[in-house]
Amino acid sequence: MAAKKGAAGPKKAGPKKLSAKNAGGAKGKKKKKKAKDPNKPKRAMVAFMFFSIDQRPEVQKANPTLKIAEISKILGEKWRGMSTVQKAKYDKKAAADKARYEKEMADYKPPYKPKRAMVAFMFFSIERRPAMQAKHKDKGIAEISKLLGASWRGMSDKAKAPYQAKAEEDKARYEKEMKNFKPQA
Repeated sequence: MAAKKGAAGPKKAGPKKLSAKNAGGAKGKKKKKKAKDPNKPKRAMVAFMFFSIDQRPEVQKANPTLKIAEISKILGEKWRGMSTVQKAKYDKKAAADKARYEKEMADYKPPYKPKRAMVAFMFFSIERRPAMQAKHKDKGIAEISKLLGASWRGMSDKAKAPYQAKAEEDKARYEKEMKNFKPQA
């Protein structure tokens, strides 16, 4: 017997929709976190954190059965109920900690990997791009890049020499910085 048009039949499973969390890849895979620099100064704490550290043991002693989240809610309510005079003690601690953090950050040098050496064409491109953009106002970035590439390929070795000298100098800088660079484990 032939099936009628529009008759309800077994439903076919359509493509599975991914949630916002799983849209990027396979299930269960987590994004790798950047390695933290152990020498980086610890961030400054806000006044509430000093209050929380000070008051948490008392609240826990008074309410031993409460969970951490519930204790945090109580601390938040206490904090909101305090006057500015009562909060001043914690604000003072927070200001001192902020000053400490800013001083330590001024002295801190992050261990970034040295910037890679540029090739001769990049020096040429950086120098010539503004003039090329002024000459061809109607063209976009990609078209300007193509024009620069064509111009570079049409240049003689003698004309390229100053850019190649800059590239060699930059390569020497990069190699020197890489010798002194110690990657984090």
